This record gives sequence, C-alpha cells and structure tokens, in this order.
Amino acid sequence: MAFFSVLVVGAVFGFLITPYMVPDEETHLDMAYRYADILMGTGNTDDAHCLKRVDDSEKVLISDPTLDNYRYIYENMGKMVENEEIIEANATANSGAYLFMHLPGAIGIALARILNLGSVQLLFLGRFMGLLVFALAVFIGMKKLPFGKATLFALAMLPITLQQANSFSYDSILFAAVLLFSCYIL
Repeated sequence: MAFFSVLVVGAVFGFLITPYMVPDEETHLDMAYRYADILMGTGNTDDAHCLKRVDDSEKVLISDPTLDNYRYIYENMGKMVENEEIIEANATANSGAYLFMHLPGAIGIALARILNLGSVQLLFLGRFMGLLVFALAVFIGMKKLPFGKATLFALAMLPITLQQANSFSYDSILFAAVLLFSCYIL
C-alpha cells in the first residue's frame, strides 16, 4: 500500500511541480542526459555541452510555476519526437556526481529516446524513475522496519521529500539509501 501511495501522490507532485521547478534540476537533468548518452553509447562531450536530440535541446519550460508551463505540458504530453538528430547542445556545468546517483534519470532518458518519446514525455519518464526507486526503498524499508512504520510513511509522504524524489536530482537516491540504511540499522 505504501508503494502505491508514494507513487500516486508523487506522480501528482510531478505534474504540479513541473520540470525545472525543483532547485538545480537543470544541472541534474544535463548530468542524467550525459549518463544516458554513455549508456546508449552515443558518446561524451566536455563539461559545457552534452549530446541531445534537437527537440530536447530547446528549453521551453521555466523554473517559475506559470500557466505557460502547464499549457506547454498539456499540449505536448502526447507528442512523439519530431527531430531525433543528435547535436552537441549547451549544458550546465558538470555536477561531478557518479553514474549511480543519476542512474534512474539516465535510464528514463535512455528509454524515452529508444521509444522515440517526445521531450515532455522524456522529462516526466526520467523524473518518474527516481520516484520509482524511492517508492521501492520505502516499500522495502517498511517491510524491514520492526516498529515506526507510520513515522517512516509520514516522512516519505512529506511534500519536500516527494518533490525531491520526483526530480532529476540525485536526492531520490540519497533519500532511498538513507531510508534503507536507517531501517536496516533499527
């Protein structure tokens, strides 16, 4: 039950808090995209660039919660990629995080690229993969924890926890690791 609760409420947060609204998400997205490139064998670039599809290189969404963001997502959620040519695009500086920290987002991006999903779908799939890892950690932690399951569930359902778990940030992996570690210690 906790697994599905985290996924459902987290998915709602994912639509309310649009891509790029989470702090530093642009940097984490670019790192996940770099690692997706490595996973797919398309290559690697310097710290100021990464290889992206032409459609993905055009940043339309902004960090502010505007009606334009929600309208763009609504209008483009069902669109498939139009130009899948890979170009060297400007990117934020390399955050230096290891692959496993961005692995869920990188897998989501790679899967979206393999399936020729559009840019909006790519963003949401990459974010959802982090949420999926976090929800799995909550589920395993609640099975392992001998007491305090309600407290663990309450912590997992905090808005800031769900916001970070449902983003390209490596916080989803950190939260999952700390949660599992705490449950195994107790």
